[in-house]
Amino acid sequence: MVTEHPNIAVLARFYELFADGEISPLLTEDAFVHVGGGNALSGMHQGRRAAVECLGKYRANAADGIETEIHDILANDHHGLAIVRVGARRHDVTYDEWETHVFELVDGSIAGIFVYWNDPGPADEFFV
Repeated sequence: MVTEHPNIAVLARFYELFADGEISPLLTEDAFVHVGGGNALSGMHQGRRAAVECLGKYRANAADGIETEIHDILANDHHGLAIVRVGARRHDVTYDEWETHVFELVDGSIAGIFVYWNDPGPADEFFV
């Protein structure tokens, strides 16, 4: 019988907490978020505080709501991957795109997150 890796539950919990805005408990002290593209979120955000602020700005751009639909989560002892569809609204502007999130995991905590846009154009237009 195949059992689910425990880090899958860690990543599922990340998305639950992200919806509520409180991901800090899952991040290591030196966690980072790296966002691709050419928008206001792009670049390396090093340290738990900077990572939380970056993901807070991600949510703040969706002032009228954000929905994350998880299509798949894969994980092992050191890495995780989530394929998600993100829908967001801010006044008349909408964002509806596929994203891939790659996680670095250490002892059941998230040490790093890489955000990859399927198409960076819409992300660059939405995340200002």
